[in-house]
Amino acid sequence: MKTIKNFSVICAALFFLTCSKDSNNESSEPTKQNVAPNAFNLTTIANEATEVSLMPSFSWQKASDADGDTVTYDFYLDTNSSPTTKIGSNLTATSHTIASTLDSDTKYYWSVTAKDSKGNTTSSSVFSFTTVANNAPANFNLLTLTNESENVSLTPSFTWEASVDPEGEAVTYEVYLDTAENPETKIGTNLNETSYDVTTALAFNTTYYWKVVAIDENENSIESGTYSFTTMNNPPPSNFELTGIENGATNIELLPTLIWVAATDDGVVTYDLYFGLNENPELFESDITETTFEITTELHLNQTYYWKVVAKDTNNNETESEIYNFTTKEVNLPSAALTTSAPFSTRAGHTSVVFDNKIWVIGGYNGDGSINGGVDFFNDIWSSTDGINWVLETSNPGFAGRHDHASIVYDNKIWVIGGKAFDVPGRAVNASSRDMQDVWNSSDGINWTQVTDNAPFSRRGGHALEVLNNKLYLVSGGYSSFGTEEIWSTTNGLVWTLEKDNLVFDNFSRHNHKIAQLNGNFYLVGGYRLSYDEIWKSSDLENWSLVKDNLDFFARIAPSFHNYNGNLLYFGGLTANTSYTTSSGYRQTIWYSVDGENWSEGATQAPYFERYKHTSVLFQGKIYMIAGKNASGYLNDVWSFD
Repeated sequence: MKTIKNFSVICAALFFLTCSKDSNNESSEPTKQNVAPNAFNLTTIANEATEVSLMPSFSWQKASDADGDTVTYDFYLDTNSSPTTKIGSNLTATSHTIASTLDSDTKYYWSVTAKDSKGNTTSSSVFSFTTVANNAPANFNLLTLTNESENVSLTPSFTWEASVDPEGEAVTYEVYLDTAENPETKIGTNLNETSYDVTTALAFNTTYYWKVVAIDENENSIESGTYSFTTMNNPPPSNFELTGIENGATNIELLPTLIWVAATDDGVVTYDLYFGLNENPELFESDITETTFEITTELHLNQTYYWKVVAKDTNNNETESEIYNFTTKEVNLPSAALTTSAPFSTRAGHTSVVFDNKIWVIGGYNGDGSINGGVDFFNDIWSSTDGINWVLETSNPGFAGRHDHASIVYDNKIWVIGGKAFDVPGRAVNASSRDMQDVWNSSDGINWTQVTDNAPFSRRGGHALEVLNNKLYLVSGGYSSFGTEEIWSTTNGLVWTLEKDNLVFDNFSRHNHKIAQLNGNFYLVGGYRLSYDEIWKSSDLENWSLVKDNLDFFARIAPSFHNYNGNLLYFGGLTANTSYTTSSGYRQTIWYSVDGENWSEGATQAPYFERYKHTSVLFQGKIYMIAGKNASGYLNDVWSFD
């Protein structure tokens, strides 16, 4: 067994050796392998070339292949020193032109890889080159506006020469404009044309600077020179006319609308209105945007107003209109009386007040009467709510009939003071009259109380009463030596204080004068003496100053004098040194003033103003004129006007 086993091992070993020998004999035959393309060189662009165009062409040697395989090429180009960006693939030619423009003044790297059909590759070395620097567009000149132009429009147009780019690139333009010598404000951008129109108005009379920058596709740019110009002076608004109210017009309503033609200008125009009583009117309203202006506060009656308009533009240039004037209307004078024959008897020298929303008529006289030697003295008291219908409130108030007394409303009562009267009502025929110094009042106009029959002032008539600071003042009056120069005051009618005596100015003593109040001052006019042709003023009824004298129309006895809506009105009365029996002694017009110093005569003639010792009161927005005496005799008519 052992011998057989050994023999088997020997046989197996021999078989293995035999097989190994056969195998070695087969591998001794040589096998041919496929090889990569042969090495090759880059030719153009040369290594480290400069000033290379932006769309260059590349070439290289042909790479041969020992196996005869077909060779193609991959082309690599970028800015990495070992380019990895393949921009040409499977090229069969040994050249390549790129399709996209390279960046200027940039270093690029390129290489080529040859590859055969078996995928074997051979890469060239890496070449570098630098592209040409991109040139800015060529110099060019500004054309218009020319340098240092003057009187230039506020919306000018600019032109310039075209700038040519050396590389043929498209050129666009930017326009710069401002007031700096090196302008930095860009007003036009990406312009393809060689002109530009300014559309936003520049400032007047201003020096500006402008330039243009030409830019190619690679953002290379070149600036023009800088030119200057000065814009035109700002013309003022155009001349314009005042309209609506003709120059010199009369009888204009008290709330007029002023109208003018619009002034033209390149910009916005506003207006200043100058208006007033001065021939060179003062500013009344500024920055008016319309061409009309409505007066909203009533103007004064029968006054000449002056007005002009100044047009202003936004650059403070101005154009002034002419000065126009117009005269406002007078009071509306009636053509007929409210009544020509009131139920009370004809009379003059009476008094009238407004009390308890009624007009009251108190006393008076009639020189053509039938008793007392042809002179009738009245003490009857009448009232009316309309001037037409009258009610006899009492015919026996307790005081004697009288005229030239004074009446006023004070402390919610009607007061009657002094005058020329009989001592006892109903005195016998031909009994003499005398001046009085008594004081009466009534809270209803019917029932009367005698406060005193012997006030400390001398007996008198034709005096004036006024109220100030809760005191009742008596001013002048009396018949002896044409009146007194006294001013008295009281708070109760019983106790009186002599405030002034022997007033320091001449000719103050008078009777049948009138007082009216305006703008915080009292004005005194008229009265009986040789000639009272002046006007006096006081703020306290004690200290008086002369406003104006030698006013012939002021020399009147027993006129009417009122503040009517801010207008002093003076009418009626008997002209001094004339007879009351002739019409020449009376005036038919109203005189007007807004300051007590400057007066204008109304144009309207009203024969019914020919009277004196009448009364007039302000009632329900109108003036009521009652009774009095004219050349024809005594009256009992009633007129109203506003």
